[in-house]
Amino acid sequence: SACLDVSAIPRFEFVERWIREFCMPNGTTRHWRSYGKEIQGADSNDLQLLADPQTSGGLLIACAASAEAEVKDILKAHGAHTESIGELRTHKKDAPRILLQ
Repeated sequence: SACLDVSAIPRFEFVERWIREFCMPNGTTRHWRSYGKEIQGADSNDLQLLADPQTSGGLLIACAASAEAEVKDILKAHGAHTESIGELRTHKKDAPRILLQ
């Protein structure tokens, strides 16, 4: 399971305005319908940010906590963002796959 800190997820400054204006691709709602039931703690703004289908590449990197500093150094050296937005945990039966806090 993943526990994500929604406030730590980077976003463009203009995104909140677009969310207020309901400006989102149709694929966002299709994505949410397919896996939204696995997410706990999401509000409608989270839906639009986390289910956006416009990206086609890998957005997240997971690593062992012991390797976090080294991974961040490598990413920084290549000009990439290095914000930690959550952690992976052992999934427990009947628990959400993704928990947003």
